[in-house]
Amino acid sequence: MAGCSSASTIITAYLLVWFIVGRSDIANSHSGHANGWQRITGNLIANFYIVSTIVIWLLGLLVAGTAQNVLWVRVSGISQIVFILIPILHRGVSGLFQYLAIRREAVYGPGFHSVLLWALRIPFTGAIWLIGIHITVILWQPLLANAGVDASYWLNHLQQFGITIVCSAFVCGFLWKFFETISPVNTVKLPGHEDDGEQKTTSRLSTVLPVVRNLVMGAVLAVALLVILSSLGVNVAPLLAGFGVLGLAVSFGSQALVKDVVSGIFFLAEDAFRIDEYIDVGKLQGTVEQISLRSVRLRHHNGPVHTVPFGQIAAVTNYSRDWGTIKFELRFDRDADLEMIRKTAKKVGLSLLEEPEFAGDFLIPLKMQGIQEVNENSMVIRFKFTCRPGNPSLIKREGIKRLLAAFKAAGLNLASNAVVVRSDGTAISDAAAASTLSAKAANAP
Repeated sequence: MAGCSSASTIITAYLLVWFIVGRSDIANSHSGHANGWQRITGNLIANFYIVSTIVIWLLGLLVAGTAQNVLWVRVSGISQIVFILIPILHRGVSGLFQYLAIRREAVYGPGFHSVLLWALRIPFTGAIWLIGIHITVILWQPLLANAGVDASYWLNHLQQFGITIVCSAFVCGFLWKFFETISPVNTVKLPGHEDDGEQKTTSRLSTVLPVVRNLVMGAVLAVALLVILSSLGVNVAPLLAGFGVLGLAVSFGSQALVKDVVSGIFFLAEDAFRIDEYIDVGKLQGTVEQISLRSVRLRHHNGPVHTVPFGQIAAVTNYSRDWGTIKFELRFDRDADLEMIRKTAKKVGLSLLEEPEFAGDFLIPLKMQGIQEVNENSMVIRFKFTCRPGNPSLIKREGIKRLLAAFKAAGLNLASNAVVVRSDGTAISDAAAASTLSAKAANAP
C-alpha cells in the first residue's frame, strides 16, 4: 500500500510538471491562438488539468493506508485518463462543427443553417463534459459511499446544473451569432473615405436588431441565472419578489432613465432614423453610429462624437431619407445673357447624367432655377438639382467645377467685387475713381 501511495505521488508530480511546463501550449491548442472567450476557455482547460491532478492526489491521501488504497489507485488512474480525454474530445467536436458551419457559409452564404451548425457545437461539447463527469462520479461512488457521502445526491444536482449551463450557453450563442449574421457590421468611416466605395442604405431591421439583441440576451441570461440557482437548491421565489420591488424603486427614482428608454422605443418604432443616417436633433447633429436602449451616438462631420439621451430629443431632422434638393448660387455681371446661362447649365446637367459615377444618384438633373436677386454690381443666379442621399456634396462640387469651365468657355464671366463709378455718362473703374479723387483732394486749397 505504501508502494502504491509512493507511486501515485511520483505520477502526480510528473503530471503536474508536465501540465505546468506545457500550460501555455495546452491553452493554445484549445484556443487556437484566438482571443476572447476561446482564450479564456483554453486557460481554464489548462488549469483544469492541474487542479484535477491535485484533487485526485489529495483524495488518495484520505484513503492511504486503508483497504481502499488499491481501489483508489485504479479509480484515480481511469479518472485521470478521462480528464485528459474530455478536453481533447471537446476541441475535436468543436472544430468539426465550426468547419461545417464555415463550409456551408462559404457555399450558401450566411444564414440560419450555418448559424445552427456553429451553435450546435455547444450542446455536443457540453454533452462530452457531462458524460465524462458522470463516468467519474460513478467510478468514485464506492469510495464516496465508504466515506459517508451520497454520490447520487451530488450527481443529480451536478447533472441539473450542467444541463442548465449547456442549454443557456446554446441559446445565448445561437441568438448572438444569428443577430450578428443578419445585422450588417457598422464601421466608423475615417476622414477622406466618406466617398469611397458603394453607398449602402441601411435597413430598419439593421438599426433595431442590436437593441433587440441586447434585450433578448439580457432576458435569457436572467432566466438562466434563476434556473441555475434553482438547480443548486436555492429558493428563487424571494429573489423574484425582491427584483420586482427593486424594479419599482428604480422606475420611481430614475424617471429620466425611464423617459429615455420609452422615448427611444417610440423613436425606433416610428423609424425616425437609422444607422449611418445624418440627422439633426436640435443643438447637435451628425451621422448615427450606434443606437442603444437609452441613447444615440452621433459622429459629427468634424470628428467629435455626441451621445444624446433619447429623452432630450424634442425633434429629429433626417437628411438621409429618400431624396434631397441641393441649391447653390453664382454671381454674374448684370448684363450677362440669361438664355446663354440657362443653355450652358442644361448642357452641364446632361453631361453629368452621362457619367456612370453620378448617373444613378440623380433624380432631377442640374439646371438653372432663375434669378435670385439683382444688386448694385451683380446678378445672382440660383442652380439646383435633386439626388438620392449619399453623395450630394460630391455631386455639388463636381457640378460647380464643370459649370465654371463651361461658363468660361462660353464667355460668361462671373461678377467681380470691383466698384464702378459713373460720371457724366462715362464709367470708370474703382481704381481710376480713387486716383481722381486723390488728385482733387491734393489740389484743394
